Amino acid sequence: MEEVKIKYTIMEEVKIKVRPIVTLVNKQDWIDRIPQALPKKNFRDEFIFIDNEGYTLTCREDFSAAEKLTHFPVKVFLLIRTSNALYYSYSPRFNTAKV
Repeated sequence: MEEVKIKYTIMEEVKIKVRPIVTLVNKQDWIDRIPQALPKKNFRDEFIFIDNEGYTLTCREDFSAAEKLTHFPVKVFLLIRTSNALYYSYSPRFNTAKV
């Protein structure tokens, strides 16, 4: 049997178009405010939760880890799809976040 070493790229920065939705100050804030604080979306829209270190959060385990690592506040964004680019490019309410 041959040993295989896998080298991972730990992090890469990307720039994405988003609409800021809400900032969560701690895990309890997430429990209390989500999903009520999120706007109604269609089935194609996606929200992304990003902590102050640039990591994404998707579940309770992530929010607990963010709390232990002091990675709050967490910002919630609505991802802007390519098909909406024309509309959003004319709207100053929508911005670009570097994560």
